[in-house]
Amino acid sequence: MARSIRAVLLFVLLITLSGLSLVSAQGSNVVVVNAGAANIRSGPAANTTSLGSVPGGTELVVTGRNVDMTWWRVNSPYGVGWVSDELVVFRGSIDAVPIVNQPVGTLETATIFIDRFPATVYRNPNTDSFVVGIAPQGASLVVSGRTADGNWWKVETSAGTGFVEASKVAFRGDVTLVAIVTDPGPSFDGPTVRVNANTGVSSAPGGGTSLGTVPAGYTLPTGGRNADNTWWQVAGEWGVGWIPVNNVSLAGAASNIRVTSNTTFSGPAFTGGSFGTVIIEADRKVAYNEASYASPPMWDARLGAQGVVIGRSYDGLWLQVVFNNYTGWINFSGITLQTNIAGIPPVNTAPPPVENVAVINTHRLNVRSGPGVEYSDLGSFPGGTVLSVTGRHPTLPWLRVEGDFGVGWVRIMFIVFRGNWNAVPEVTQPIGSIELPIAVVSINWQVYSQPDLAYPAGLLAPGEYTIVGRTADYTWGQLQTPQGKVWMPYAEIVLRGVESLIPVVQ
Repeated sequence: MARSIRAVLLFVLLITLSGLSLVSAQGSNVVVVNAGAANIRSGPAANTTSLGSVPGGTELVVTGRNVDMTWWRVNSPYGVGWVSDELVVFRGSIDAVPIVNQPVGTLETATIFIDRFPATVYRNPNTDSFVVGIAPQGASLVVSGRTADGNWWKVETSAGTGFVEASKVAFRGDVTLVAIVTDPGPSFDGPTVRVNANTGVSSAPGGGTSLGTVPAGYTLPTGGRNADNTWWQVAGEWGVGWIPVNNVSLAGAASNIRVTSNTTFSGPAFTGGSFGTVIIEADRKVAYNEASYASPPMWDARLGAQGVVIGRSYDGLWLQVVFNNYTGWINFSGITLQTNIAGIPPVNTAPPPVENVAVINTHRLNVRSGPGVEYSDLGSFPGGTVLSVTGRHPTLPWLRVEGDFGVGWVRIMFIVFRGNWNAVPEVTQPIGSIELPIAVVSINWQVYSQPDLAYPAGLLAPGEYTIVGRTADYTWGQLQTPQGKVWMPYAEIVLRGVESLIPVVQ
């Protein structure tokens, strides 16, 4: 009897040990994250959607692998997913890991992230084309295409489809999945207009033969205007015709549109009341005491601000507006006018003093947000562009200018000044924002979670990344990337910008 009991106990013990052995074998296949962090993806490919991220040192149970063992299927805090073999260390028996192909995952939608400064969205892949809108810092836009030279992303915005400069944003996704697209239409060095309602085209300003209709939302170049800026000359499938300046948006300045008709149209009597609404489409718009850049600046309005229009200059190039109970004059540039300008009363204004202008005297010139090359870029303009000068920095060589971009600065050695130099006031504002240098990465490059080769953090895709720091001995640079801050050997960084602006962080 005792022998039978011992046999039963021995059998139970063997079964228990066998079960423990099976459990141990099943749980022994794991991967350990060997990078600063690793994405768990929905499929065995880097271009599939990310389910979430786990930090370095995380241990994940392996339930399968792909054929070439470049991806492991794991149980993660986000459910079943896949992790790249480049980011982990396997521990266990590879022979015990089955080859699987599920889940296949879903492809990740390519996006851009506005990581540094607000980004301008243009109708065409050209900084001289119509401005669709400005995407604020922190915004994310879906990418639907790219230009063949890689310099522009085609994006979808609430204001419509447009293009953003690749150097101004951070790309997220697989670039090989983004279709190459061409310019959707002609881009222009001069001003462009968008009609915000169906607009009839006439053979002459103020009337004539009806040539057709421009549909709401359509953008086209302006080739001329009449003497009081109440009608614009445009070109389209109907040929060359005229449209009323009614419920329109203008990219550029009306003063840069040549006068091709001497006709004028009288408006109603001035009452001081509202005759329409204006919306600011530039980052910053200054209002002046009179209808001239040479008059004292009164206040400024920011992107998206709305005011009422109470009058216009006789040449139609200035609007008298009221914002928050403040009255002033703004130039007809970079705005949306929600009324017919011919219905706004013209106001007697004193003959304007000689205007001070800067003519760009180089192939292209960047306008900066502050008086220095270290300040953010507001736009690039071709040689011959005329910009109004509103001030000069006390130390030179910077002039303050204004255009449809708002208020900015240009270097005096790249322009030709015309006007009364003694009438240009010394100014120091706006200061603008500092633009940190950029690292240009042309191929997939190994980066690190610490400034040490012993801490690999995976591969960094080609692109341009903000340099947020460096070591004191210039051996390592720290980059801001979609996967967080990573380190890269300084000798491998292709620098764009002012090196002295890079802070020492370690």
